[in-house]
Amino acid sequence: MKINELIEKNGFISGAEFVLRNIKLDALLGMIEDISDLLDVVNLTETRKFMNFSLDPLTIAALARVSTPNIEAIPHFTARENTRAAFFRALCTMKELEINNMLLCSGDKYIDDKSKNVYDFNGPISPTLEMIKFATEMNNGRLYNKNLGYKTDFCIGVVANPCSTNYDLEIQKTKRKIELGAHFIQTQPIFDIKVIKKFMFQLEKEGIDVPVLAGVLPLDSYESAFKIEKGNPGIIVPYEIKLRIKENDCLDEGIEIAKDIAKELKNYVQGIHVYSLNNIEKIRRVLQ
Repeated sequence: MKINELIEKNGFISGAEFVLRNIKLDALLGMIEDISDLLDVVNLTETRKFMNFSLDPLTIAALARVSTPNIEAIPHFTARENTRAAFFRALCTMKELEINNMLLCSGDKYIDDKSKNVYDFNGPISPTLEMIKFATEMNNGRLYNKNLGYKTDFCIGVVANPCSTNYDLEIQKTKRKIELGAHFIQTQPIFDIKVIKKFMFQLEKEGIDVPVLAGVLPLDSYESAFKIEKGNPGIIVPYEIKLRIKENDCLDEGIEIAKDIAKELKNYVQGIHVYSLNNIEKIRRVLQ
């Protein structure tokens, strides 16, 4: 089932992101199955650490359909490491496996000198926009002005950062992604409800009417709030949240803060996805 159809059916959806790095297949599928009663979707990310043991998002999406058929998988594809030929094969495989959803993004550059940042999608528009256009054309049964003889039916997701330091540019980039065929938006972690309110208002003002899945990230400690700000330009953890976790410097308080944020987000967005670095206990406690 496509994400937009799932939202129409359930009204609101909950998901979690799983990092496919340094984890065994059985352990990953077991974690997803263990919390399947709380999830509607799982995000499956590509990794930028080449030499780490890592799994393929599309393969995991296919296996997850078998082990947890009640959950829809969202494999991630980055322009960083996908050639046009590889992406085409992946989309053909998705069509045959009836995996309907994907998330497309540029991807952070590799951080080692043993691998090459591909960025084969290097046309007149940005790599991410080229990937969206590519998938949309396949949905329409054509590719590079040639008739494919078949149509795909993908629900294309894209990333947006409501906390961007260049806010107007972020809105225009998001608008362009939707114009090229994207169907839903996932955001970076949200800590300030005013940020998502402003973002949703701006989307409406620009005529963008697609589902938004907001990111929720449980803080581990007082120190982690500053690490997140430092590592993600534009994200600000409000003073009152920092004060709460400083007074009770533990994961329990971080979970309670995340739960409070998730409850408020329900008033503005169509779903949430929890960042947890594969910590299913965090996911369980936030979503219960």
